[in-house]
Amino acid sequence: MTGWAPALLLLLALPLAASGGSPPLALTVTPSRIEFTRDDAPSALKLTLELAASAVTPVTVSTYGGGSIHVRRLTRNGVRVKPQRDMMVSFFEDPCLGNIGWFLVTLAPGESARVWGHTLGLERGLSGDPELLDIRCEKGAAVHNKGVLVYSLPTPGVYELQLTYRYTGADGGCEHVFRGDVPSNVITLHLR
Repeated sequence: MTGWAPALLLLLALPLAASGGSPPLALTVTPSRIEFTRDDAPSALKLTLELAASAVTPVTVSTYGGGSIHVRRLTRNGVRVKPQRDMMVSFFEDPCLGNIGWFLVTLAPGESARVWGHTLGLERGLSGDPELLDIRCEKGAAVHNKGVLVYSLPTPGVYELQLTYRYTGADGGCEHVFRGDVPSNVITLHLR
């Protein structure tokens, strides 16, 4: 390399080094209530993706929860809650619709976006128990539901929940689509 090329490579590497190789993106989960009974209305979860003001480049994220929000960890009284795979769950619209790039938003440093979707929250399942759905979608541009992991909360106790953001869908013609994992804060829910 001669001339300005080494200096240009150094300048291009500085933003990645300053950000540790990935943008400082955070996923915050806020429940509508932290204490409830089996007979109460389900607790909604508000999810927000925020790019830190210190980020050196914008990032593009999906604002649709189906297929991009997953359960990282769910425990009851410190014991892992195991999900059941359900291939027969049906939805009015395909929950993997968000995987085709229609719901991508570019965040500038310091900006945030709410993640939405009909799967975000504790819903009442067929058994009457609160349930949390984790939708698995095909990777890439395909809009195929690979099944749903159903986390049931049938027993009173202290539940700890951590979600993660991971978008594997199409880029929708956008630049800087974030493809990494972003773990959320841990929330504690008391089922009486």
